[in-house]
Amino acid sequence: MPPSPSTDPADMVLRLRVATDTGRLPPDVAAWLGSGLDAFLSDTQPTLCKALGLRAAGRTGRVQHALKLQERDTALRLAADTLPSTEELLRLVRRFETDTWPRVRSLDSPPERFNATQRALFRAFKASAPPRSRSGLMAALRRH
Repeated sequence: MPPSPSTDPADMVLRLRVATDTGRLPPDVAAWLGSGLDAFLSDTQPTLCKALGLRAAGRTGRVQHALKLQERDTALRLAADTLPSTEELLRLVRRFETDTWPRVRSLDSPPERFNATQRALFRAFKASAPPRSRSGLMAALRRH
């Protein structure tokens, strides 16, 4: 059974990142962080990553992958919000992949000339390749 959003380490890391920007640490994130630190400091867990549930046995990269998918899906939702339909988003994702992404993939941030939709697509592609099918795109827009 997958972890619930409230205990999912990937979700906790994202929320912890937001807390570093806002200066407000939600109580459940503070409890998760405190519990993990206690387990690490008391030698109950050999690494802080394991203590926080960021690295399960045999599943390294699980949290990083989940974070990339969340980042991608959030960017896809932002792009979708600027468009009249999911079909238009799918068309733009495909066109961005073939016409634009090869020229900008090495950049750290989107070019200044990009509009809001293009910036969101840039961030989505930078995180992880978006789905190319309608059903895959719909699933990505519903997740998280």
